[in-house]
Amino acid sequence: MAEIAGRDYYHGTRIRYDVGMCEPAFEIDILLFGPAAMTAGCSSVRVACGVGSTCDLVREALCVQHGEIASIVKAGRLAVNGGYVEGGTVISAGDEVALVSLVSGG
Repeated sequence: MAEIAGRDYYHGTRIRYDVGMCEPAFEIDILLFGPAAMTAGCSSVRVACGVGSTCDLVREALCVQHGEIASIVKAGRLAVNGGYVEGGTVISAGDEVALVSLVSGG
């Protein structure tokens, strides 16, 4: 169990929100590209989400459940259904979610 921002994550089995315990309503696959995919060794990872999870909560859960890419998650942005979103955007089952990591080059 890890604690981030006052929330406990039980690695995909239970998520405790400030209002109490709940079973995750769904799991979502996060598409990975570039450095995130190379570090994780795969093109997507699965994250457990509770009802009403925002992009900020999904990012926190992604850091806890897939710690090997936490630094990339913190520096990157989430895109939902093909567009960049703000942290308060709610993620729903069936959304396409991608982690777009920062890249450099010329």
